[in-house]
Amino acid sequence: MRLDHTAAGVFPIAPTAFHPDGRIDEASTDRLIETYLAAGSTGVTVLGIMGEAPKLEPEESLAIATRFIKGMKNLPVIVGVSAPGFAAMRSLARASMDRGAAGVMIAPVPSLRTDDQITGYYRQAIEAIGDDIPFVIQDYPLTLSVQMTPKVIRQIVQDHPSCVMLKHEDWPGLEKIKLFSDELLAVCSKTYLKEAGPLRRPADLQKAVLLKNAIQPWKPWFKQAGLDWPEPEHGPSFSDSSLALQAAADGHGVALGRRLLVEHMLAQGTLVQLFDVRALIDEAFYVVYLEETLQRPEVVAFVDWIKAAAADKGRPSPR
Repeated sequence: MRLDHTAAGVFPIAPTAFHPDGRIDEASTDRLIETYLAAGSTGVTVLGIMGEAPKLEPEESLAIATRFIKGMKNLPVIVGVSAPGFAAMRSLARASMDRGAAGVMIAPVPSLRTDDQITGYYRQAIEAIGDDIPFVIQDYPLTLSVQMTPKVIRQIVQDHPSCVMLKHEDWPGLEKIKLFSDELLAVCSKTYLKEAGPLRRPADLQKAVLLKNAIQPWKPWFKQAGLDWPEPEHGPSFSDSSLALQAAADGHGVALGRRLLVEHMLAQGTLVQLFDVRALIDEAFYVVYLEETLQRPEVVAFVDWIKAAAADKGRPSPR
């Protein structure tokens, strides 16, 4: 039975049973399956975060999925196939479906930060596993550190008819207060600004070296600047924002920097901001707490202090 949008009921998230030496405990797995069946479970989800999938070898993951598929007696089994690489994701997804899985579940990798990165990742994932496999979006920001807005989730669903379900997870009892958002600035060193010639308007960046950052693409800033440009194809690329900013400070080109990361470099004159363009980013800073802890005066004092500090920190800095 393949998973579709009509699915309803209870799909418990199965843990993976291990022996003390790390081997898979097959007997405990079988007892777990019997417990789910006796309790009237509609189906089951395996190899999720609670299933400790990253600890498993590929053949172990497939063995567990196969055991649940056989043991659940034609009830739907959803198999978590999240992996650092698309080849491993495809291998487990295709093999699980061949053995009778109802669908797969895919979580975003923790490095994704922007809407475009998230939707792009799911596009690549579905290209890898095939659009004939029903899949579930796993959204668990507290563990994965990826913030998927309703807009992004809707876009994924609209782009991929094989997306049939959202597994949204939250931390029960936690309250949050948004402190402030951040914004992107285009920055470079004074030395580079002299060498590159006058950069008076955003379109002048076509003659500049744009430093690429895998975590923070240029496109949102381009859009805010009124430029219909694609992501830069040439130029140095960095996997860390701090390295990209240091390269800009050393005179290697123009980088994008979060205001909170670059304001001290702007104040020192190590970097200068180009143009009066500030692109608001999706992520924000929050203070998170258990509601009942507000009965403690020290917690109230801390929350009040950090809100006041954030109100000052969140104000745009001078150029």
